[in-house]
Amino acid sequence: MIGQSVAAELIKLRTLPAAWITALTTVAVAVLVTAAFASSSVDPAEDAVTIALGSVAFVQVGAIVLGVVAVASEYGSQELRTTLTATPNRAVSLAGKAVAQLIAVTVTSVVALVAAVSTAWVTEPLRASLWWIAGAAAYLVLVGLLAAAVTVVIRSLIPSLVVMLVGIVIVSPLLATVTDQARWLPDQAGRTLYSADGPFGPETGTAVMLAWLLVTGTAASAAFVKRDA
Repeated sequence: MIGQSVAAELIKLRTLPAAWITALTTVAVAVLVTAAFASSSVDPAEDAVTIALGSVAFVQVGAIVLGVVAVASEYGSQELRTTLTATPNRAVSLAGKAVAQLIAVTVTSVVALVAAVSTAWVTEPLRASLWWIAGAAAYLVLVGLLAAAVTVVIRSLIPSLVVMLVGIVIVSPLLATVTDQARWLPDQAGRTLYSADGPFGPETGTAVMLAWLLVTGTAASAAFVKRDA
C-alpha cells in the first residue's frame, strides 16, 4: 500500500506546475550564481567545488519552496480530501507524501549542485573533495523535508513560506551575528555538512538537523492524523 501511495504522490508532483517551475528555477539559479562567483573569483586557492558551494545559500530557497508548494497545493485546492478517499489510512498517506517529497527534493538538489560544479569547472580546477557536494545535497534535502513538515502543520502556502524563508534566510543569519546559540538552528547546524567553518562537526550538525526534523515531523504526523482534511 505504501508503494501505491508513493507512486500516486509522485504523479501529483509530476503534474504540479509549481513543482516543475520551482525545480527548474532552482537549477538555473545554481548555474547563474555559480557562474557569477566563478567570473569574479580572484583567489587562486578557490576551486570548482568551493565556488559551487557558494550557491547553496541561494539553492536552499528552492528546496524550501519545493517542500512547501508540494504540500500546500493539496490544502489550497481541497485535493487532500480526494487523497484521503483513495488512501484512508492517514499514516500511509503521510508516509507516501514524505517519500515522494524526499525523491523530488533529492533529485532537484543533486541536479542543481552537479550543474553548479560543472559550471565552475569550466574556469576553475577541481581540487576539493566532492564529499562536500554530497554534504550540501544532504543539507538541502533535510531543509526541504523540514519545510514540508512545517507546511503540514500550518496547512497554508504563504504562512509556511514566510516561516521557513524568513526564519532561515533572514532571522537565522542575523541571530548568528549576535549570539553563539544560533548554532543550534537547523541551517546553522546544517552548514557543517558542506562547510569546514561550521559551528559543529558534520556528525553533530547532522544530528541537530535530524532532531529538528524529528520534532517537526512528529508534530506534522500528529496534526495530519488527528485534524480534519
